[in-house]
Amino acid sequence: MAKKEAPAPEGERNSSNSIFWRTFLMLMVLIVVSVLGGLQTYWTFNEESIARSISQQIVSMTNLTRYALISADPVYRPDLLNILASEEGLRIVPKEDSDHTTPLTDTSTVSLIEQMVHEGLGPHTVLASEVNGEKGLWVSLSIDGDQYWLMTRKKLFDRPSGTSWLWWGIIAFMLSTLGATLAMLVSRYLLRDWVQRRFAAQMSTIDAGMDRDGARYLFALRLMPLFPFFLVNLLMGLTRLRVRHYWWVSQLAMLPATVIYLNAGRELGKLTSLRDILSPGLLFAFTLLGLLPLVTRWLFSRYIPSIKK
Repeated sequence: MAKKEAPAPEGERNSSNSIFWRTFLMLMVLIVVSVLGGLQTYWTFNEESIARSISQQIVSMTNLTRYALISADPVYRPDLLNILASEEGLRIVPKEDSDHTTPLTDTSTVSLIEQMVHEGLGPHTVLASEVNGEKGLWVSLSIDGDQYWLMTRKKLFDRPSGTSWLWWGIIAFMLSTLGATLAMLVSRYLLRDWVQRRFAAQMSTIDAGMDRDGARYLFALRLMPLFPFFLVNLLMGLTRLRVRHYWWVSQLAMLPATVIYLNAGRELGKLTSLRDILSPGLLFAFTLLGLLPLVTRWLFSRYIPSIKK
């Protein structure tokens, strides 16, 4: 009769749990720092191109408004001003010497924008964030020798927040975990016999890992795909792991890879030419993709040596 192994001492289990959470926290810190560093790198390397894009919008908006008003019959100018205000969100008001103005925030990007606007509209052009207590983007312009303010409420100076990809990431993340859990339940209650016959060799490996490390083994499998994910879902259905434990362990383990894959997809979506393939943001995203399995393997081999067996 086979001798039953004695349960691990309480101190050993506590130590394993401590190592589990320490490993996860190290991975999350690495991912967060890497993504933040990538965003900062992207903004730094693209500061000039962003400033040029914003300044071109300001110059085009000002020149088109000036030419439209100059070319329009004086009788129809009031109607044109109303159309600009209602359709384009642009207002034209007289510029007075007594106007109280607030300059734009003094940053390196704003300085570049002001320099490029002066090149396009003239050195005497004034940019302001507030005139007489009314906030907006104010640009001075001259029409037939008279001075005016052109005001728009468009937030041209706001950095792209990129929050849309985050919301799509949350949705994809929840759906992937839900799909994995449903596959696990189908395997446990409907396909148990078939899965056990079809993947007997892989099941023995899973059983040994679960007996040795418990839920931490699932955590490692999610980060280091020794088996395809669909196979992990099916085989975990044959273990004694509780569904709620399977759910939250899968969520924690799949989060780092989800963030990295979404960031890579976001960078690929920005490609407009072959030259963009060598952009800092895309190179950084591919670097993260390559480093993820190497870093996770190193962490587990260092803190959970049994996982690498």
